[in-house]
Amino acid sequence: MPPPRSKQRTDAGPYLRGVVAAFDTRSIENFATRSKVWTRQVCAAGGKVTKDTSEATHLITGIQPSKPGLTAGGSSNIQLVRDSWLVQSLAEQTQLPAQDFAVDTNPAVSEIPDVPAEMEAHEASSSLKRFARWLGRWSPELDAVQTQNEIVLQANFPGKRCACEGNRKILAALRELTKYEAALGESGSTLATGGDASETLFNYRALRYSRMTAVVCASAFEVGPDLEADSLPFLGEVGHRQVLDIACRGSCSELDEHRANDAVHRSDGRVRPEAYGGRARYGFARLPGVGAATAKRWYDLEFRSYEDLDEAIAAGQAPSQLQPAARFSLAHRHDLLEPTPRQDLEEMLSVVSQELKALAGPGWEMEVVGGGAREEASHDADFVLSHPSMCVEGVVRPLCDRLWRASRLARPADGLCQIQEGRISKCIENMKAAFCGTSIGNAAQSSNLAADRFDRVFGNFKTKAGKWRRMDLIFVPHEQLHFGLLGWTGSKQFLRFMRAHAGDRGMLLNSHGLLVKDEGRAWLVPSERPPRGQDGALSWPVGWHAMRPVSSQQDIFELLGLPYRTPAERNCP
Repeated sequence: MPPPRSKQRTDAGPYLRGVVAAFDTRSIENFATRSKVWTRQVCAAGGKVTKDTSEATHLITGIQPSKPGLTAGGSSNIQLVRDSWLVQSLAEQTQLPAQDFAVDTNPAVSEIPDVPAEMEAHEASSSLKRFARWLGRWSPELDAVQTQNEIVLQANFPGKRCACEGNRKILAALRELTKYEAALGESGSTLATGGDASETLFNYRALRYSRMTAVVCASAFEVGPDLEADSLPFLGEVGHRQVLDIACRGSCSELDEHRANDAVHRSDGRVRPEAYGGRARYGFARLPGVGAATAKRWYDLEFRSYEDLDEAIAAGQAPSQLQPAARFSLAHRHDLLEPTPRQDLEEMLSVVSQELKALAGPGWEMEVVGGGAREEASHDADFVLSHPSMCVEGVVRPLCDRLWRASRLARPADGLCQIQEGRISKCIENMKAAFCGTSIGNAAQSSNLAADRFDRVFGNFKTKAGKWRRMDLIFVPHEQLHFGLLGWTGSKQFLRFMRAHAGDRGMLLNSHGLLVKDEGRAWLVPSERPPRGQDGALSWPVGWHAMRPVSSQQDIFELLGLPYRTPAERNCP
């Protein structure tokens, strides 16, 4: 690792100075694991952690306190807040107002059963109206909007084109920051609360930059050096400083460091552990089959480019544990990293459709998803496959076998070919059980609830011209088709906004369906329960009833109370 450079910063300092945090440990999921990360980061931000609530300024609890009527030791100076206050404060690197995350310690009896606690966190419509300039419009129906997630979903996201042409340079810089941060693979704030044996580390910095990129992309006005704080959704104090820097000189200090492969500093001037080599590590992580850990290992071995790796392999000095997928991607990187042309995508459609028909008969539906559906140039091609009357389970491996024998798909021993199968049969029942046991605020981060269980293959397709192209095939049961299409069309950040909005309303949205909690159980929407509306009540949107199935992606937007956006309008960068 290169030695960190000494550097002084005058921007955000110890933003949690004065905070003494205590935890309601029983109410916070995965607390034993999360507490280690939180304690380190709270102290690094100038705060303290204590087990003695009499010393605390903030008592942090889960969505529901472990004891009804829980108070902070009777002291009026201690604030009882949900753990999302800490997570978001760490992600934004600023101390957010505790009152926005306050827990009602003596809730009144509600006329509506099981209204989620998240519904209490809604902002007043008057405060959200400050984003009218960003949205470029305001109408009376928007007065009912209650959250920033819902506000941003009123906008269009045209991707690289930008709603305002003057924001292209800022958008490009933020996209670059997002890519570098994602390639580092760091945990920005906390650990996901999934139930899998290997838990997922969420890089909150990458997520924050992705969100910033999206709101700049959709901004109706040109973002300049005179940008006022809190004039863009989800733009915290550090984000505001970074956007101003980029508007003034085309870059910011963090982006400069990433571009130079230097150690990256926090906003308080301290070096971030393991955050170095951003540009080179991003280049490595772009290769199919190369993750953040491999990219870091190569950088630590003093490789800085693909050519460095080529020379080492030619000299018999390849990095240890160089897997077939990584070796294949290195050898064919010029094919795999260039955008997939339309003719190659159509060739994949034709070949796979023919092989599928020969294997399992006619009637299969195959739709382009991902960047191809959003009219964005993409280095891979994603397809959702479904059948109106046939079970889709058990088809993926025989199909791969036919494609292998036809020399159209790289075999696992030669290149990337990851097959997932056998997880779909009880996924709805398992998700219902997991959703019932997970607080709504943490549901979107749960690997049991966010990841899909479809049969699928991630592989490399060989065209008739001899080019290798990335190809993903996802087999979706017909009754889940439109949720699967929505989930696999993306973009990722647009889906994050949609799923967070569902969570704000006490529901869970993923690629398998829409769930709502009621009477202590989880139910499918719309077949088993209506969705929750803005008031938290279960109620049918106009034109909906229990017998109406979801027959399009637009139906899902309606159930969530959102304006429909075509795939081309979901291009959150």
